[in-house]
Amino acid sequence: MQRFFHSLGIKHRLIVSYTIVITVYVVAMPAIAIVLGDLLDRVLNHPSSVVPPPYNYVIAIPIITLCWALIIWTSRSIVIIGKGHPAEIFKVEVSPVTQHLVVVGPYHRIRNPMATANVTYMFIGLGLLTNSLSMMLFYPVALLIAFLYFKVFEEPAMIERFGSEYAEYRVKTPMFFSSFSRAKR
Repeated sequence: MQRFFHSLGIKHRLIVSYTIVITVYVVAMPAIAIVLGDLLDRVLNHPSSVVPPPYNYVIAIPIITLCWALIIWTSRSIVIIGKGHPAEIFKVEVSPVTQHLVVVGPYHRIRNPMATANVTYMFIGLGLLTNSLSMMLFYPVALLIAFLYFKVFEEPAMIERFGSEYAEYRVKTPMFFSSFSRAKR
C-alpha cells in the first residue's frame, strides 16, 4: 500500500488522501454513527427526544461549528507549520507527512485536537442534532478507541520521526483535554 501511494506524484497523492479523508470522516463515519445511534436508540428503547427541539439544534449547531473550526485550524497548522498533510493511516503515508512537529496553535494545549474535535463533533454534536442518546453515550468509547489508536500507531511513529522533541512534548501536553487553568507554558 505504501508503495502505491509513493508511486503517485505529489499532486495525485494529495487528491487521493483528501478524497479518503473526506469520504471517511465527513461522509462514512458520521453516516454510520447516525444509523447505528438510531438503531441502538430503538433497540434500547431510549427516549426519542433527549433535548426537545428546537433546543437540541441551538446546542448542537454551535458545538458542530466549533468542532469544524478546530478541525480546519489543525489541518492548516499541519500544512503551514508542519509542512505536511494530516493523512497517515495505520502507519501508511497516504500524503506527505509533516516535516516539523507542530506544538503551537491548537497543538499548544492538546496533542490531538483534530481527533478531539472529530469525536466530539460526531458523537456529541451529531448526537444532539439527531437527538440520539446512544450516540452521546458512545462518546467515551470513541475516545478510548482513539486513545488506543494513538498509543499503538501514531505516537510510536511520532517518536520515530521527531525523537526527543516529541517525547518532551508528549510529557508536557495532554492527549485530548486540557485544563485551561494550567499556567501558560
